[in-house]
Amino acid sequence: KEQILFTGSQNISEEQYKPAVLFSNGQKIAFFAITDLLNGYDRYADPYVVTSSDEDLENLIFHIKQNKKKMDWIIVSMHAGNEYQKKPSTRQKKLAHALIDSGADIIIGHHPHVPQGIERHNSGIIFYSLGNFAFWQPFEFWTQNSFVLEITLKPNHVFEYKIVPVEAGWQPKLVEDMDAQKKMIDYIAKLQI
Repeated sequence: KEQILFTGSQNISEEQYKPAVLFSNGQKIAFFAITDLLNGYDRYADPYVVTSSDEDLENLIFHIKQNKKKMDWIIVSMHAGNEYQKKPSTRQKKLAHALIDSGADIIIGHHPHVPQGIERHNSGIIFYSLGNFAFWQPFEFWTQNSFVLEITLKPNHVFEYKIVPVEAGWQPKLVEDMDAQKKMIDYIAKLQI
């Protein structure tokens, strides 16, 4: 039986800030998760506690700082932003900056269903929204086309990333058409912050 690590939700509130930790090529990588909105979910009606930016940000920041001392990399999944907006909101940026300033190295954002900009902030990088993935939303090109990331974490705190265009939907697939790939990569480059 495979054991799938998770973070950002626990059935014991004291453990909700516990990161998922992976070891790769001699490096320790801690993953955290936070949400800025709950999409109608009632956090108090369920036995699982979800890490919320409104109520849990200070505790999460404390745990990021504590783990920074013993991890090589801190990566945060951030559920935030306004749907279908190509630019991150002020609130979204403030949250991402606070996470980087507390010690996160990479923020991977989602929720807007369209790609948003990429920002280097201090020593970290923020991918505000990868766009759509496993949702079928045929509204426009950017809800049907998004990207995934290929991130290479190297020793001495160096990383590289590659944008990999995908067609979103019930069964996402890699974009193979070279013109469509170029259109997507050029568009994402224009969104740089």
